[in-house]
Amino acid sequence: MKKNIKTYTHACSLDCYDLCKFKVIKKDGIIKEVVGDKNNAFTKGIICSKGRAHLTRLNDKKRLLKPRLKIGDSWKDIEFEEAIDIIASKLIDYKKRFKSTSIAYYEESGAGGTLKQVPSKFFNFFGGATTSLGSNCWGAGRKATFYDFGDSRTSDLEDTQNANTILLWGRNPFNTSIHLYERMIRAKKKGIKIVTIDPRINETSKVSDTHILIKPSTDGALAMAITKLLIQEKKLDQ
Repeated sequence: MKKNIKTYTHACSLDCYDLCKFKVIKKDGIIKEVVGDKNNAFTKGIICSKGRAHLTRLNDKKRLLKPRLKIGDSWKDIEFEEAIDIIASKLIDYKKRFKSTSIAYYEESGAGGTLKQVPSKFFNFFGGATTSLGSNCWGAGRKATFYDFGDSRTSDLEDTQNANTILLWGRNPFNTSIHLYERMIRAKKKGIKIVTIDPRINETSKVSDTHILIKPSTDGALAMAITKLLIQEKKLDQ
């Protein structure tokens, strides 16, 4: 008997700039595979283990399929309609008694799907809420990037193919940015030099042409030494 097979195009919803394009394969109404789309010009069909784990999470026996309500020391499964009614009644009550700003709304990274934009828009219509200032996650990194470079934008990854040298400072793309790693290896095959500055020996440093194995916490000293040489040798862009 021929199986009913359908393929859908999807994008990874995890908190990652690469936004990998997926092919989701459904057989007889059940999702069986999540694979990279080789036709995507950026991700080229390469997806990380977290992306492949979407299927594992989907079929995990411990996955919560309904909201849970805590009653005493135990939890009870309830329907979504009941959960929405409970939350809505509490929000309306707090707004009437204490104003909408009595409600603290906090969000962080973890998923980058469109639905993540809904809560902030909801609270705008609701009349506002108290939110956090700053971030404990990637917001801190973005702020540091603004201080260092004036913006958090980067050049196109394909521009690595036009470099003379690729410098990786405290970064291991093998584990953290597989699409940069793929382009880095492609650049190396073209003769472009790879230099890694890292106190650790890892998969990226092993394929680098030069690995500057600094001592932990000496990045600042190295950066100041490089800056001093640039000034002394008048190699700064004036």
